[in-house]
Amino acid sequence: MTAPPIAGWLRGYPRKRLRGDALGALTAWALIVPESVAYAQIAGVPPQNAFYAAPVALLVYALLGRSRFLIVGATSAGAVLSAATIADVSNDPDAAVGLSAALAILAGAVLVVAGLARLGFLTNFLAEPALVGFLFGMALTIMIRQVAKLVGVSSGDGDFFERLWTVLSKAPDWSLGTLAVGAVALALLLGLERFMPRLPASLIVLVLGLVVSAAAGLKNHGVEVVGEIPRRCPYRTCRGSRPTTGCCSPAARSVSPSWCSPRPSASPAGSPANTATRSTPTGR
Repeated sequence: MTAPPIAGWLRGYPRKRLRGDALGALTAWALIVPESVAYAQIAGVPPQNAFYAAPVALLVYALLGRSRFLIVGATSAGAVLSAATIADVSNDPDAAVGLSAALAILAGAVLVVAGLARLGFLTNFLAEPALVGFLFGMALTIMIRQVAKLVGVSSGDGDFFERLWTVLSKAPDWSLGTLAVGAVALALLLGLERFMPRLPASLIVLVLGLVVSAAAGLKNHGVEVVGEIPRRCPYRTCRGSRPTTGCCSPAARSVSPSWCSPRPSASPAGSPANTATRSTPTGR
């Protein structure tokens, strides 16, 4: 049996690199936290699910990965494609988590099979203009969704122009408080990246948003907030089995509802919760 790649480099790992690698890990953490909040909302799943899923990819790649240059983490492209795919299957927000997990597993399985079959050469057949057009269109989609959050309204459904018209037609309903918070956060984000590029601008803006939201009670001034973020991953129990995370997802219940029985939350009532302003933009 072949040993995992980590067994090869861990034995000869020089301790002098530990400080630099630790700083790199902290930098990655500073980027992943605000990205997880933003990309989870784009994908249509609760923020805590991104927090639980993001470390898994990092740990698995550290154990099994071979490339030192591959970037592993959440992406806006993946979030948009996941949301679009799930929307074609179901519009039920309660089913988004289970369907997103099933989609991630299927995509991962396809990539594993493609890797074993050495199908990487297929990317050479993708025309660059098509990729540029795809990325540009996706950027417009993300932008109009974030603009809607910056003014405190819903962008509705449809393509870019339909969403843009929806946002503009709701101009009388724009929240001035949300718009002010978003404008200040965006200006601070751009200023930090321009004049202090070594600082984690996204994380700083996110933390300041948390502090201001709690101190000023932005929720009472018309600013929509994320709300409570459970400290534990919600799970259910399947009859005849031990409690397990996600065993009774909406996809599983659609196959056999009799498998699942609800399990009350293990979190104590009145436990502290974090809040964050939804209008806080990200750096990516």
